[in-house]
Amino acid sequence: MRFIPRDIQEMYQTEMDAFMFLHDQIFADYITQVSWKVPAETAIELAALQIRRKLGNQNS
Repeated sequence: MRFIPRDIQEMYQTEMDAFMFLHDQIFADYITQVSWKVPAETAIELAALQIRRKLGNQNS
């Protein structure tokens, strides 16, 4: 069972820790249950977005 907030944007703004926990749960579910069905191009784009989220927008 999983809690799904009514307003995800409000959750992001007011409860960042809970939002990040929910994000990590959904991401793990996606990786284990859906990712093998996704075209390679989409998987690469999603991986790039995940790297950007983890590392931020680092410019040299």
